[in-house]
Amino acid sequence: MGSKITNAKTQRTPRGTVSVVWNGEVVGQIQPQTPQTYSFPIPGSNLKAANLLEFQFSEEDDGMSLNSPLLTVQGNRVYDPRDAANREIRTGHWGQGAADWGGFLVGTSAQLEESPFQRKQNEFCFVLTETK
Repeated sequence: MGSKITNAKTQRTPRGTVSVVWNGEVVGQIQPQTPQTYSFPIPGSNLKAANLLEFQFSEEDDGMSLNSPLLTVQGNRVYDPRDAANREIRTGHWGQGAADWGGFLVGTSAQLEESPFQRKQNEFCFVLTETK
């Protein structure tokens, strides 16, 4: 599973440590105020047909921005279905280069302001099909 801090206009890193939780199991940590690309290995035994990615913040009223969380399974890229739909809409309107515009705002901070290109979303789903 990989994600990186968003390239959107409003970038935000968390004030405290953030636990990355995959199907209820902590698989990694995001360090405070550290904008970088993160990648966390997910054991095959923790992959299901439907998978849930969540972020647990160590501090109240904290949040962060990020690009599209991505799961890579046997070379196949899997996105949250809501994210995939938004990517399709952006490329339909503005071309292929727009697929990665924007991102997500995660957490409970009142300073997280949504825009047309940054949406609040605290849980991400990854659905694996027989071919993935």
